[in-house]
Amino acid sequence: MTNRRDIPIHHVAFIKVHKAASTSVQNIFYRYGYHHNLSVAQPRFTTGLLWSSPVVREKFLPPPKGQKKYDLMCVHSTYSRTAFDKLLPNDSVYIGIVREPFKQFASSVNYYQRNRVLNIPGNNPVRTFLTDALGNQRFVSTSDHRVFNTQSRDFGTPLKLLSSKYDEYQFRRYLQQLDKELDLVLLVERFAESMVLMRRLLKWEVKDIISAKLNGRGFPPRFQFGVKEEQLVKRIAQYDYALYDFFKKKFQEKIEHQPPDFYDELAYFKQASKRYNEFCISLQKYNKDTSDVLKFEETTWNKPFTVTIADFPCNKNGTGNQTPVPCNKTELETRLKIRVTKMEPETRLKFRVTKTEPETRLKFRVTKTDL
Repeated sequence: MTNRRDIPIHHVAFIKVHKAASTSVQNIFYRYGYHHNLSVAQPRFTTGLLWSSPVVREKFLPPPKGQKKYDLMCVHSTYSRTAFDKLLPNDSVYIGIVREPFKQFASSVNYYQRNRVLNIPGNNPVRTFLTDALGNQRFVSTSDHRVFNTQSRDFGTPLKLLSSKYDEYQFRRYLQQLDKELDLVLLVERFAESMVLMRRLLKWEVKDIISAKLNGRGFPPRFQFGVKEEQLVKRIAQYDYALYDFFKKKFQEKIEHQPPDFYDELAYFKQASKRYNEFCISLQKYNKDTSDVLKFEETTWNKPFTVTIADFPCNKNGTGNQTPVPCNKTELETRLKIRVTKMEPETRLKFRVTKTEPETRLKFRVTKTDL
């Protein structure tokens, strides 16, 4: 008889924090949901509406017939335990993620405010942008820029608190509330350890969390992120720094309470990820001399499994040849406006695409994290 403690957890809420490796983690959940026939909460429209307004059922595609709630939720949305509980089963595990605030700011400004900052004259437009923001509390507290204190916003910090002068006492109380509600908060700077902790919490196997690195967006030459810029960000994003420091400490405490074999698994996971990365790169290069099968032996943390070229969708290159590349979920969602539903009677996830590719059905076997 299977011990209930060994049964994998299929009900998960993931707080998808902006510019904090959250799409990589999201796609791990998408991939797991696909392979285990789980229902995944997906918005009817852009996820930006879920970030700027309350989360309600009407904003999501309905769950499968006969199912009142979703199994997984991992889209951009403002966290609210009350709202999330209405969409997910009572036994759901809640997971978040945080990133060092200055790095998160740099990524955010490069993504959301790139053109605005580039249009600022002078040798250091980022510093000018920060100096102007420091004297404009209304800009700092509004949601349209998605640059300052966005991690705290994603974690559901009341807007009244975020839009006022930093209140250490009130925010500390909110962080303590979050700590009670969340089962695990991942740390971007310690991603491998985060994945091992998540695997153990969810009782999954290594194959379920293994992923490959995705190249980030480069910075324009005029963008400078030095000591003075960091000092300005610390003055503006006080809530995000407090959030990060709080959960960084909690993360370390969880690490210290792990059994002795944690570091053995961590070493194995890093090695497996390295092999997986190399395999993905070889597929991208489409070297005919490279094996199209990657085998992983059985270990304490996983059954034997393989990754093959068949796990990757194909994309036509300029020569018309079929070049295997991992499925980049963000590009698909942006260009093809993907919506996740469940097919009946097979109850397998289906990805509907627009008229640009009317006959295409994309099997989401390998996700953006696999690039």
